[in-house]
Amino acid sequence: MRSATMEHAEQLERCIEDCQGCHSICLQTINHCLDKGGRHTEAQHIRLLQDCVQICQTGADFMIRGSDRHGLTCFVCSEVCDACAGDCEQFQGDQQMQACAEMCRTCSTSCREMAETMGVTGEDSFEGGGGVDYGEAFEEVAEGIMKESRSG
Repeated sequence: MRSATMEHAEQLERCIEDCQGCHSICLQTINHCLDKGGRHTEAQHIRLLQDCVQICQTGADFMIRGSDRHGLTCFVCSEVCDACAGDCEQFQGDQQMQACAEMCRTCSTSCREMAETMGVTGEDSFEGGGGVDYGEAFEEVAEGIMKESRSG
């Protein structure tokens, strides 16, 4: 029988790997888009890929460091990855874009499960409701980041 701690450690490891994989493929996809030109290089599309790159790196970093706030970053990562996947899926017949969309979906699922494990669920709303005040929660995350950057 596996312990809950072992299951969480395996979930954490898988989520970190998915975030790192998504970070990597989104970076590769930005280069692919710049090489392709046309609608691949629309500013909104490139910005969304950049957002995905950044939040995946941040999510992985929070988990690797053992931050108590990684549930929040995982929730945001899941949302951004979903948006990025949907955007990339619009480029039918482009293998790189489809591979990126698939990895974004995988990462989104992994991060959503991690967020739920940490008590942050999609039932909560950024506008309030669901019992979670995201404004206050994100202020706590920002304060924690600032403290960590000043101390080390």
